[in-house]
Amino acid sequence: MAYFKGVLSTMAALFLAVLIPMFRSTFRGVSSEKGTGLAALAGGVMEGIFSPWFWILALLFSVFFYFSARFENTALRILLFWMPTITVSVVVFGFWALLELLILRFGRG
Repeated sequence: MAYFKGVLSTMAALFLAVLIPMFRSTFRGVSSEKGTGLAALAGGVMEGIFSPWFWILALLFSVFFYFSARFENTALRILLFWMPTITVSVVVFGFWALLELLILRFGRG
């Protein structure tokens, strides 16, 4: 179970570290950007991964999930570890599955 908690918290920390700066920059520059489609999304994700904010946020979220997974209080552990990590993982994998279905349905061009 400790291995599962570690993998789940690491995945959620990385997903959150990518998504938070990406959403912030996406909504800030919507009117001035000219790129559209999946290429713009992929470029935003790659830009986010190589930025220093990604690594800072990933480290902070990872430490937060590490300590919240080890709370003795069950209610706090469920509220601060299980709910955020599972929610983020389901949303990201659901979005990934949706993109895969759209690519399979409409093809590549």
